[in-house]
Amino acid sequence: MLFFNKLGGDREWPRFCFLLSMLKMGVLMLHQEDLNRLAAFMLNQHGSRALDYAESAMAQLLLMGEERRADAWRMVGRAVRDMLEGRITRDGHAIH
Repeated sequence: MLFFNKLGGDREWPRFCFLLSMLKMGVLMLHQEDLNRLAAFMLNQHGSRALDYAESAMAQLLLMGEERRADAWRMVGRAVRDMLEGRITRDGHAIH
């Protein structure tokens, strides 16, 4: 069973798959809440390596000329970095 942080367990799996498919298409219309959920899921699954994965995906897509898709992964990487550095919680709330 996959672990989700505040994602509602297995019933949120289709939503997560949808978010990943949106990133694959390079859709930049994802809400910040969706990006935060994806970043939190990646952190829960991969720890600090999640940032490496997001940056690697972004770099590979840029090399392929896929600007929109790379931008989407850049935004996910930003959310992961913010969570790792304590600027936002894994729930997406700013820390003051």
